[in-house]
Amino acid sequence: MALNSYLDDAWVGARHDPLVIDWTDAQGNARDLSGATITATIEPIEGGTVRAADGEFALVTDGSDGQFTWTFGEDDVAEAGAFNVQFQATFGEADFSLSPKIEWKVLSAQTVAA
Repeated sequence: MALNSYLDDAWVGARHDPLVIDWTDAQGNARDLSGATITATIEPIEGGTVRAADGEFALVTDGSDGQFTWTFGEDDVAEAGAFNVQFQATFGEADFSLSPKIEWKVLSAQTVAA
């Protein structure tokens, strides 16, 4: 299973705008996600503990077009860095699909000195 070739960068603390993600098969066809529950893990590229994403995932329309959104949770964008993200689509109790790991960056936002 493939995903977008990249995930858009995020900003530390910015949680308002969700990412829209396309999940496709190796031929580029949309992966039918109808009825799936999407979750993700986040792994620091420089090493460290793999953690579950704490944001919200939602299928776009009914999921048949392979699109879902990720609205970041507080921990998802708590610190700047480079990460590998892997998504899981669970269908029912035991049937699931895993995406390949894909690089994602959380960038430091500019701040104005007081």
